Amino acid sequence: MKIFITTQGGQRIDLDVEPNFKTEDVKAKCAEVLRVSIPPDRWHLIFAGKEMKNGKTIFEQGVRKDMFLQLHQDEIMQIDVKTSNDKTIKLEVKPTDTIADVKVKLQEREGIAPEKQRLTFGGQQLKESVMLLDYGIGNNSTLHVIFNVDTIMNVFVKTFEGKTITLHMKPNDKVEDVKKQIQNKLGIVPALQKLTFGAKELEDGKELSEYNIGDNCTLNLVWQLPGG
Repeated sequence: MKIFITTQGGQRIDLDVEPNFKTEDVKAKCAEVLRVSIPPDRWHLIFAGKEMKNGKTIFEQGVRKDMFLQLHQDEIMQIDVKTSNDKTIKLEVKPTDTIADVKVKLQEREGIAPEKQRLTFGGQQLKESVMLLDYGIGNNSTLHVIFNVDTIMNVFVKTFEGKTITLHMKPNDKVEDVKKQIQNKLGIVPALQKLTFGAKELEDGKELSEYNIGDNCTLNLVWQLPGG
């Protein structure tokens, strides 16, 4: 059967394979076509967002006729991870590293357990099982991290009248949780609240950590006109 392989450089390789071919057999055929002598353990085959395992047949891993796989070569890249207090942590990673791998590296550097970390990239919360390459994270990309996601932090809310109130929130609290606390303090129903942080409007359903809102950050509150 024929399968198609796309490389990091965008090249497409058409391969004739058998269902009982193992992952390393496909890697070897790719090396032949590309005319390179890179050890198989330096190649990573990706199918349906997951790295394929050596020793297993491609059929076992769900590959069928005319399907597309991705081929990535081991390469070290550097990413920056910014904390809520503007500290920058530089990490060396591989495109095939998962978010869980990144959290382990952060634990080694900062001593904070992975379950107490919340990572975002481009405003999107990152899932532990997903690889960096699947999020489009490359060399010199910047991620944001909130540590100690279950700890209480002070969040300031500045009203349209210039008054500032203090709320006690957790990084994994949602925007609507903030609005409920504002209602408790100021009597303004959530439907009439519009919250912004750094000129960006905050959406219900999203966690504060997704906006990189940390301890002592200030939000702005304006009236949300009905239907507006």
